[in-house]
Amino acid sequence: MEKEKTMMLYTTATNGEKTFGMIPLNTSCPFNEAIYMPKLEALAVLSKSTRDTFTFLDRLDENGEAQNSVVKTKEGSKQVEKKQRVQIASPWEYFIHEKVEIRDFVKTFAVNADEFDYNKYMTTLEVVEKPKIIMSGE
Repeated sequence: MEKEKTMMLYTTATNGEKTFGMIPLNTSCPFNEAIYMPKLEALAVLSKSTRDTFTFLDRLDENGEAQNSVVKTKEGSKQVEKKQRVQIASPWEYFIHEKVEIRDFVKTFAVNADEFDYNKYMTTLEVVEKPKIIMSGE
C-alpha cells in the first residue's frame, strides 16, 4: 500500500543560496515544512508535532513596548530590557544528512518528485587543496 504524497517541492533560498523546499498540500501531511540546507548538506524537516520548550522574551508593558530597568555596574548605570521566561510549543525538527535518505524522503512525500530537479541543489562542496609554493633551491 503506497502512502499518499502530501507535500510539494518548490525552489527557495536560504542564506543567499538557491535551494529546494517542501510544503504541505493538505492537513493530513505530518510536516509543516522541509528545506534543504546546502551549507549543512542536510534536509531540515519541521513536524506538526510539538514539544514544550522554555525561552526568554522581552517583558512588554500594556502598550506592547519592551520594559526597561536600570542596572548598576562598575562603570555606572545602564538600561536593560526586562525579560520573562515563557513556555512555548515548538515543532520537532529533524535533520536528514544522508543523500540516499533525503532522496527517499522526497520520493515518499513529494507529488512532483519526478518532475522537479532537486538533485541539482544537493551537490557536495568540493574542498580544494591549497597549491603548494615551491621555492627555488628546494
